[in-house]
Amino acid sequence: ILITFLYNPLKHKGNRVLHSLALTLFLFVIILIHATTAIAQNNIKEPVVKPLKPIAAITAGGEHTCALLLDGTLKCWGSNLIGEIGNDTVEKASAIPVTVTGISNIKTISAGHFNTCTLLLDGKIKCFGIDFTRSGDDMKKIDPKTMVKLFSQPTEIKEVSNVTAIATGWTHVCVILSDGKVKCWGDNSTGQLGDGTTTTSIAPVEVKGISNAVAISVHIGHTCVVLSTGAVKCWGTDSVQSG
Repeated sequence: ILITFLYNPLKHKGNRVLHSLALTLFLFVIILIHATTAIAQNNIKEPVVKPLKPIAAITAGGEHTCALLLDGTLKCWGSNLIGEIGNDTVEKASAIPVTVTGISNIKTISAGHFNTCTLLLDGKIKCFGIDFTRSGDDMKKIDPKTMVKLFSQPTEIKEVSNVTAIATGWTHVCVILSDGKVKCWGDNSTGQLGDGTTTTSIAPVEVKGISNAVAISVHIGHTCVVLSTGAVKCWGTDSVQSG
């Protein structure tokens, strides 16, 4: 019920408060499970980690890190509660960098709290970990104990293309398109998707009033972009503090 409510917000118009509470409960359960797992693994002896090859880019998420090597290999390590290190497993954390398979031609990487996304050279997006673009019908196809749709291997986000920049946050993702417009998807309880509503969307929605974005950053409940003019625009929680 909780999953269906979270991933079918359009069926619950007028219940935005309930949706926010459901999302908060969902995150609390995830963090509680994560904390319990961390305690259980506390006595595991740390392995010796060999130095990585020359690194081209690095990104840090909630409790995991990913590095793009100069040879195009993607390595991730840390927490893996929801498949965010892309090693085809769930809840199996790794202190040693593991190679993410099923992906190539990576341009840049962005780690969120429970997921990781990559921007490819052809402008497409591939992500692994928690997936904010699946419907309630998709959720019925998996074991309810997992609570969310899991992508433990890189999977293309087909709803967007011609992407030039990506930013992954706590529960939402935003991208800049080649025409300077911005699209976001995921939780929208504080208006962080920028479409003028507080309705969570599993499909990418266009941010209103933005047509010349060149850089983007997202956090828990807000999003900011740098425009081609050098100006900055923000929306969502704390956006009034953008200065």
